[in-house]
Amino acid sequence: MAKRRQLTSEQRSAICTLRAEGYIERKILKRPKISCKEVHYTLARHGKTNSNQDRKRSGKPKSTTIAEDNFIIVTSKRNRRLTAPAITAALNESRQTPVSTSIVKRRLLSAELRGCVAVKKPKFTARQAQ
Repeated sequence: MAKRRQLTSEQRSAICTLRAEGYIERKILKRPKISCKEVHYTLARHGKTNSNQDRKRSGKPKSTTIAEDNFIIVTSKRNRRLTAPAITAALNESRQTPVSTSIVKRRLLSAELRGCVAVKKPKFTARQAQ
């Protein structure tokens, strides 16, 4: 199932403003592309927290930045024979905290860059070449 689209803080504040002006939920959801659940959850959360800001996300944040992810992808595309440990070593030269090889592999897989091994082919003898 796809992630649902998140309301912006401006949309959330507009919903809360309309509610403060006396509009009921059914009148608020007449606005385009806002569902009944989104209006209800926004009003409920505003009632509990008195805020329209995004809540802190759970889970560990990514250890690499977007620029570093792009560096990994570009490095791999420029030299297709580079291995993940070689890309990791190049990335760790400019970082204070080192990144593991598994992180580099995950970033390459998310960019749909999968590793493969070249097929071994038999060598030609001089007689076969003639």
